[in-house]
Order: sequence, then C-alpha cells, then structure tokens
Amino acid sequence: FFQAEDGIRDVAVTGVQTCALPISFLFRANAAVTQQDTNFNIGIGPAGALPDGAVRAIVALTNGDVVIGGMFTTVNFTNAQHLAYITTNGYVATNTFSFGGASSNVLAIANQGNTNLIIGGSFTNIGGTTVSRLASVNPTNGALDLTFIANAPAFNSNINAIVVDPSNGKIYVGGEFSIPNRFICRLNADGSPDITFDPGAGPNDWVRAIFLRTNGSGNIVIGGDFTTNSGVDTKYIAELDSTGNLVLPFSTNTLANNSVYALANSPRGNNGVLAAGKFTQQGGSNAWQRRRDSDGRGEGPRSCP
Repeated sequence: FFQAEDGIRDVAVTGVQTCALPISFLFRANAAVTQQDTNFNIGIGPAGALPDGAVRAIVALTNGDVVIGGMFTTVNFTNAQHLAYITTNGYVATNTFSFGGASSNVLAIANQGNTNLIIGGSFTNIGGTTVSRLASVNPTNGALDLTFIANAPAFNSNINAIVVDPSNGKIYVGGEFSIPNRFICRLNADGSPDITFDPGAGPNDWVRAIFLRTNGSGNIVIGGDFTTNSGVDTKYIAELDSTGNLVLPFSTNTLANNSVYALANSPRGNNGVLAAGKFTQQGGSNAWQRRRDSDGRGEGPRSCP
C-alpha cells in the first residue's frame, strides 16, 4: 500500500484488492480509503501477460503525478514496459521514460531526494543500458544516472523494496539477493555500498518491505518471509538500527504467523508501524492488517472499511 506524504491527500492503491472496488490494478481513493476518486480515470489500466499486469510499486511526485512499476506492459493501451508516468487525472504521459521501459518487472520505486527516482526489481536492462536490477532515473525525461548505475552492486536476484533516508540520501534495499549482503543492504547516495551498515548474518529469507522510522532514530523496520535475524527469532518483521544491529524488544514482540508484505507509518502518530501481509495472527491475535506500537506490540487488528 501507499500512504500520501502529507497524510491528507488522496491515496492511490495498487495490487489485488480484496475489499475494494473491482477495478484494474490501480485506482485513487480518499485518505480514509472509503470512496473512489472518480477524477482519477486510468481507463482500462495496466495490462500484460500473467499475472495480468499487476502494479507492484507506486510513488507520488511533488506535482501530484505518480509513477507506477510492475508486471504490466501497457497502460490503457499505451506501451509502458513495466514503468509508467501517470498524471493527476489518470492519463499516461507518453513524453516520459523515452528509453522504452525496463526489460522485466519493476517491484520497488522511491524518491531519491533530487530530481530522480530509484527503481528496483527483476530487470537487467533499461533502454539498452545493462543494469543489475537497480537504477536511478529522471521521471520527466527518462535520463539515467550512469554514474549511479556504475557504482551500484551487482545484485544477483530480485529487489523488492527501496527506501531513501531524506536526511542523508542513504538508500536501503531489500529483496531476494545474497550480494552485497543477504536480503538487506544500504547504499550511499551515489549507489556505492555503504559498509558502515552491517546486518551481520541478517534475515534468513526474503525482505519484501522496508519502513524508515520517523522519530529521528535512523532505524528501519523490515518485513518479509524471514523468521530469524542473525539467529534471533523475529518472525516476519524486525527493526534494525542505523548500523544494522537488531533492535529489541520490537523485533521479538511482533511475532507474526506469516509473511509481511507492506509497512507504513501508523496514522495515530504514536511512532507505531502499520503492517499488512499474508499473516492472520500477530502476537496471538487474529489479524491480516495490524498496527504495532513503538515497542512492537500490536494495537489491534484491522478489518476492511
């Protein structure tokens, strides 16, 4: 899921909706997610080969437009190879991403803090330029940051999550890779590996989501398929400090019974974390979507509005 940066603006929702309006992979709703915004008209929406052109990533730009990434190859009959620029009214901007898109799925997108976006996924080529599943791209003209691409590690499997720390430009990357670290790493703003972030043995399985704490600590919360971090039982969700060390007691209070796919700031503003995923229980309580206090204890399960 995606949360508007100001907490007030409309929210765009992607993926398979189990408790929302029947619509093709992308729609915009009000902040409470109780009503569709019909001013955002995506038409037939994203489409492609199986699994039906799903949208897997979305980021809002400062002008109100959004960039989406996923498994699609067209959006509303317009060619869009896994990456598309969508205006505030839902139209596809055809004068962007002139390089023709990515060679395979785009699974994560984040604002880099300058004019560029960081995109990650399973792709290894963008417009004829060889990349290692990660790139920095200007969304308005499609220009690639070739220095960033040259500096980036040779990720050997999919990238599922990207978060940029706006205070220092550091880039957190999570996924299915084992190089440069297992499943989680941090890069400098120029794309080079940040060796000051050392998660040790790290998670024992894929990272699918990363959330940067908003309390100024520099800590991150990660979610995914893992059940341990550096040998400590941290089923599917954990907190790491700015050097990569496991943060307790959050990481041992959250114990879920299945994978965590998405993380966001709790709307209650209590330094909590909102988590969603495949899990049906957390801390012994039934839940498929749950808020967690700052120490990792659940605030109570959520149901569809």
